[in-house]
Amino acid sequence: MSGMGTLTSRKLVSMGSFKGESNIVHTYHDEEKQSLVEHVNFLLKEDKLLKSRIPIDPKSDIIFGSLKDGIILCKLINSIKPGTINESSVKMNMVKLNIFEMNVNLEACLRGAKSIGCSIINIGPVDFQEGKRHLILSILWQLVKIDLLNKVSKLASRVKAEILDLTESEKVDDLVADEILIRWVNHHLHEAGSDRKVSNFSTDIKDCEVYITLFNQLVPETVSMDLLQEQDLLKRSSTFLECLDRIQCKKFITASDIVNANGRLNIAFIAYIFNRFNQAREEEPVVPSEIIKIANEKIAINTQEIKSLEEQIDRYQEKHLEKLKVVEEIQQKLQETKQETKELEIQFQEKLVVYETKLDTQRTEYQSQIEQLEQQLLAIQETGLPSEEELNELIAQEQLEIKLIQESMESSSIVVEFNEIEKQSQENQIQIQQLKNVQEQYQQEIEQLKSQLEQEKDSTIQQLGGTQLVETKKKLEQVKQQASEIQSQITQLKTDEKVLSNTLDETKEDRKRISLAKKKIQDQLTRAKENTEKMVKTKVETQRNIDKTTRQVKDLQGDIDRLHNDKIYIQQQTSVLRVETIEAEEQLEEIKVEKKRLLVKKSEKQQDLLEVEMELDAVLVEKDILVQDTKAKHRETIFNMKRKYEMEKKEIKQETTEISEKLIVTANQLLKQEYETESEKRHLELLQLKNRDTARDIHFETIEKQVLEKETEKTVKESEKTSQLLAQEKKINQLLEEKNVQLYKEKSLLRQENNQAANEAFVINRENREIEQKVESINIETDQNLMMAQKIELLTIETEAENEIKKAELKDEKRRLKKTISSMVEQEKELLGKIESEMGQDLIRLKAQHDLLKQDIQEKMLASEDLELKQQRFNDRISKNDKEIDSVKAKIERREKETKKAKDEKMKLETLLSQAKGKIEDIKKAKDQFNKEVEVTSTKSKLLADNLSQASKTKKTAEQSKKELEDKLAQLASLKLDSEQSHKKKIEEMEAKRQQEREKLKSSSEKDHNRLREKLEKEFKEQEEDFIKKKQSQINRTAESISKLKKEGERIDQKIVSDKEEYQLQLERKKRKEDREKLKQQSQQQQPLDDGASKQQDIDIVE
Repeated sequence: MSGMGTLTSRKLVSMGSFKGESNIVHTYHDEEKQSLVEHVNFLLKEDKLLKSRIPIDPKSDIIFGSLKDGIILCKLINSIKPGTINESSVKMNMVKLNIFEMNVNLEACLRGAKSIGCSIINIGPVDFQEGKRHLILSILWQLVKIDLLNKVSKLASRVKAEILDLTESEKVDDLVADEILIRWVNHHLHEAGSDRKVSNFSTDIKDCEVYITLFNQLVPETVSMDLLQEQDLLKRSSTFLECLDRIQCKKFITASDIVNANGRLNIAFIAYIFNRFNQAREEEPVVPSEIIKIANEKIAINTQEIKSLEEQIDRYQEKHLEKLKVVEEIQQKLQETKQETKELEIQFQEKLVVYETKLDTQRTEYQSQIEQLEQQLLAIQETGLPSEEELNELIAQEQLEIKLIQESMESSSIVVEFNEIEKQSQENQIQIQQLKNVQEQYQQEIEQLKSQLEQEKDSTIQQLGGTQLVETKKKLEQVKQQASEIQSQITQLKTDEKVLSNTLDETKEDRKRISLAKKKIQDQLTRAKENTEKMVKTKVETQRNIDKTTRQVKDLQGDIDRLHNDKIYIQQQTSVLRVETIEAEEQLEEIKVEKKRLLVKKSEKQQDLLEVEMELDAVLVEKDILVQDTKAKHRETIFNMKRKYEMEKKEIKQETTEISEKLIVTANQLLKQEYETESEKRHLELLQLKNRDTARDIHFETIEKQVLEKETEKTVKESEKTSQLLAQEKKINQLLEEKNVQLYKEKSLLRQENNQAANEAFVINRENREIEQKVESINIETDQNLMMAQKIELLTIETEAENEIKKAELKDEKRRLKKTISSMVEQEKELLGKIESEMGQDLIRLKAQHDLLKQDIQEKMLASEDLELKQQRFNDRISKNDKEIDSVKAKIERREKETKKAKDEKMKLETLLSQAKGKIEDIKKAKDQFNKEVEVTSTKSKLLADNLSQASKTKKTAEQSKKELEDKLAQLASLKLDSEQSHKKKIEEMEAKRQQEREKLKSSSEKDHNRLREKLEKEFKEQEEDFIKKKQSQINRTAESISKLKKEGERIDQKIVSDKEEYQLQLERKKRKEDREKLKQQSQQQQPLDDGASKQQDIDIVE
């Protein structure tokens, strides 16, 4: 943790992390955000003004943008504590708010949140506008916490006094929400027969035993005590939460949060459980699992029925729309037919007038011609038989009259009618080939008639040559026949007039029928409208029922979502508090161990002091006798040395006290930097040892000056011993240095392994989260593909239905055309049968008209082919859509396989995580063993240091005993100067080193302190104001306990300092005693050697 450059807050989450300023990464859990959003949706679900914005999707990041205008935040604060914000001062226009109005709303919301008890330090409207997510979520978490604890304090009045263990003087209103929850849990634990008691919601609930016993007491059907047989705490807590999920009480917490002792999330979870089991009015009561299953089944059935009804309604609406379209088309056709009928009536009336006039003229002409013929016949009868020339003239006149009659017939109304009928027949498209065949037959018949007429002409010409009377009679008979034929034509025209009048009557009847059909269609339309209104009403009612059921489902799902969010939040908090609890426990264990050591050392030192004092009293008596002669000479020197020693001692004491205080401060500030503090402690211990060595040297110098007279005679043995001891010291120092280097290397390796393990765990967590994101994205894509497939299927169904409707319409139109064509063909046949006998010349015109009809038919055939091509294209599109649906299904199957692979990879990564955790635990064990070995080596090094100090003392005594008193005085003066200079140098070096170390410690402590301060400020600023109002009693208690602990710490520090000083004095006394005994023995056993030998030895030692 200490090696990282940036400061991470809690736990990195790939989904929700973002960078702030000054290289600080603020992160949050996406699950915590979801739980907060779901709680906001639950509180604001009945607000009418926010229907368009609530509920908010908890999985998306819409919440950060929806809080920019301050409207939802204002409503949330007023729902938690009504009346905190005057909503008339807040601008509720959700569409046209500008930035200034939004900032005004946000400032009002922040003031309201502060008045409730939220901490808004370093939070302003700009943070909401910029979307600083960690600050927005901090305010939301504070509001949710206030809401939960307010409900706890409200419901506490419903709970019996026995459950809360209230005394006579205590009241429910005097208790804080945390105390209420602790007493409630302890009461249920006592009733369950458990010896456990809860004092906090972090470490006391770590093993999940309290939760299992509590819920076994509250809901024994769902949670059993068999769960405690599971030894793995994570598995135990996960199975416990699965049981809670059955009764929809899993909220604000996860298994890792329970095991890691996340206090904040545990408090939220227990507050939610307290509210649920005491049946808060704002929330729903606890529902048994069987009822929930039945409700879920009913909801599923209702949802299926609703879906079927919606499908039926959609189908009916589609049919209704199609019918409306058909009705509109029919109405358009009716209007067109009306217009056509009007135009036909007008044309028919005009034609009738024309036909009547023409018939009148033709009648007059025919009558005049008949009269002329009768007169001619009379004249012929009177005059007698005419001559051949006259007959030829008569025949020529008759032929001319026949031609004139034919021309008049061509210009008559019958020809006009025929042309009009043929024009109408040209518009028809079917059975033109039959007409062609008929025309060919007519042409053949006309040719036959022509041939017959020519034969008759030849025969009549031959007969005229024989008898003229017979021929004239025949001619008269022919004329009479022609007159009869003309009369028959007139009768036919009259019949045609009757037929036309009948057709007029039929058209009038058709009009009446059309009007009746219109009325029927209108009646059907009204009925359809009534049916649609009824269906709309039924749809509205079904939608209301659907809304009710969906609300119930949302309410039921709200608890599930809250439990999920609580779980996420607890996971987030456990990761933060885990480190703090572990460090606090380690510190407490270290303090306890130090206390025990100090007490043992104190008892040992007191015994040693008593023994040393007894020995010193005996030695001092002897010393006074020996030292009286030398006191006068060395009194001044000793006095000066004492002064210097006392000054130096005071300075060293001040420095040691300052260093110890700084060490205590840095130890409290740098709890997370254990490796660095250990190295610094070693440096400080070395400095203390050096200070002790300097103090001991000064003491030995004073003692040597007092005993200079009796130490003149020393042996060569002691010099050899000193040389051996020096060699031993060097070896021991080398061994110590090698061991220190090895220890330092091992520690560095352990640090690297720890860092590598932490990095690997971090990378694995990141990969897991990335895989989860991929799985979520794949699931979203599969859902989208399924939706697209459903849409495509619906489109195909709609297009097929439209095609079927169009095909039916085409069939109906074909049938109508066939009927009209058949009727027209029959009329044409009848008319042609009547007219062809009289009119052969019109066939040429008919051919031209038939050619035009052929062209029209070809065009219509091409149009029908175009329609068939369109149908083929439509069928091709349908086939393409089917292929696309198959491809989409194949893609979905591929995605499902990929999701399975991702899940398998996730399982593998989880196994790798478990392996990494095992490695980390092994590393921790190795670290503990290493710390034990370090303690053992430190004890050994202390013993070696004591031996070295003793050896150095013996060495100095041996060197100084060889010198004479006079030489020693001179040498002592020089040694004084040298020792003073060396001492000054050492002191300067020590001061320089101390200053460097102080600067390093200051810089590192300042950095770490700033980091810790930033962390603590961010974490504790959110909770300070909450605890100020509701937990003053607890704060006072904790303050008293803290003051006591501080006093005890100061006492311990003072004891440590005093014990150190006493220990140093005892060591000095012991050493003096040992030196005195050695001097006595040496003086008794050894004899004085020659001065020359001693001088030579001194010279050799100096060299």
